[in-house]
Amino acid sequence: MHIKYVSVDDLYKEPHAFSESFVLDYAERLADSQKEFVVSFFDGVKSRTGQSMLPKLVFCEDKYQRVVIDTLFDIKRIKAFHHIEVPNDIKMTAYTAFWWIQRKPLVIPNTYHFFLDFPKNSQDEQHYDELELWMTNINELFCAHYIMSEIFDLDNKNNDCPCTEISEKRYAEYNTVFDYLYYYLCYRLNSPKSIELFIMGLLMHPIWKVRDGLGMILPPKSEPSNP
Repeated sequence: MHIKYVSVDDLYKEPHAFSESFVLDYAERLADSQKEFVVSFFDGVKSRTGQSMLPKLVFCEDKYQRVVIDTLFDIKRIKAFHHIEVPNDIKMTAYTAFWWIQRKPLVIPNTYHFFLDFPKNSQDEQHYDELELWMTNINELFCAHYIMSEIFDLDNKNNDCPCTEISEKRYAEYNTVFDYLYYYLCYRLNSPKSIELFIMGLLMHPIWKVRDGLGMILPPKSEPSNP
């Protein structure tokens, strides 16, 4: 824990620090991603349960600031070691997700009690158990969404990636990869580097259109030489 920092502002005063505009833009984009996820998540819960009274979500601003500080502190050290000015997006995404899960700014208290009075049958119980698990692991679920949205251009509904085509099979493959990532973040996460490797694996065989610029980190395929 980097306790010598008391606020995001202190990041501007260090050697190899970031500009104020970089920090503010990064923090704003991360906050916007979290807000969009929460709205989408509760819309999904309301749709699947038919309940208008939803559980309360608590967003801890102090923990969120720790995510920003700890992420940028680690990236600052990488900048200093490698003598670079701008870290690549994969590292930023990986370290952000790692520290978000360490700090867990999102909390939904009393998720168990939310489902107590629901009508039960065997199908409902499995359905509600899955929702309860998502609420318990909401930070990991957010990070899975965050990583996938930072890698792939999910707004591109045509998925105009040369190696893919829109189909039910492709959507099923995307959901499978997402589930693997979510499970990994919940139960196997041990470092930002492992998230980087996961992302690199997704970029080697993309299941959706990769965001502009990310594919540049992979070596280009060599052209066949003329005989």
